[in-house]
Amino acid sequence: YTHLYVYPAPADPERLSLPLKHTVGAIITNRSHLTDPFEFRGIREYQIYDPMKAINWKASAKGAGLMVNINGYTANDSATLILDLETDAVWQPDTLMEESIRILASFAEGLLRRGIPVRILSNGTDLLNGQIFHLEHGASLQHIRTVKEGLARLDIHHPTPGIVSVLEQEQKNRHTDTVYILVSHIQSPALIEAYEQLCSGREGCQWIAPLHYDMDCPALSVCRHAKVTRWEVPYGQR
Repeated sequence: YTHLYVYPAPADPERLSLPLKHTVGAIITNRSHLTDPFEFRGIREYQIYDPMKAINWKASAKGAGLMVNINGYTANDSATLILDLETDAVWQPDTLMEESIRILASFAEGLLRRGIPVRILSNGTDLLNGQIFHLEHGASLQHIRTVKEGLARLDIHHPTPGIVSVLEQEQKNRHTDTVYILVSHIQSPALIEAYEQLCSGREGCQWIAPLHYDMDCPALSVCRHAKVTRWEVPYGQR
């Protein structure tokens, strides 16, 4: 069968830049301990967070601007993106869930284009197979397509299990060196507690909370182990 995919629209790049830079910076900090200097994967354009020692001066001299080497990284030098599509029994927040998907898709692409491996966990259901959607680590540009196709298949109206159980299972699996990024509009005490436990002792974890202007964001004042970003979504945005 042939499937036509409608990829998630890009999230606002200006608003996404600071959360993305925060995660990249945390991973870059650990990179010197995790990079295999003998595995060369190519070159890319220099970014402001790259160390000077990563610049490939020979390639830069060819007139394409500053270029840096892309070395091999382990799965520990990675980001795990967690998408929460849980709904309230009374209210179906389609606009917030659709924005959550856009944010996660754009965040994943931003990391992958910088050579950072990305893994995805969720409680959303795949329209094609009826299974909970997740993706293991990938670091190639092809993984961008895999991510977008997977997100395009999500059924936001299918009943979902709570994301807390996903976080608790991840805590048991003890992935010690990955950075977590949660995208969720849910602000329940149980979710805040579970995510705080998961992020404890890690640098660079984040929670992006797509919310309407009149919705509270208690995670902003409560979370100590993750940087929380309130992402305002207008009513009726599609």
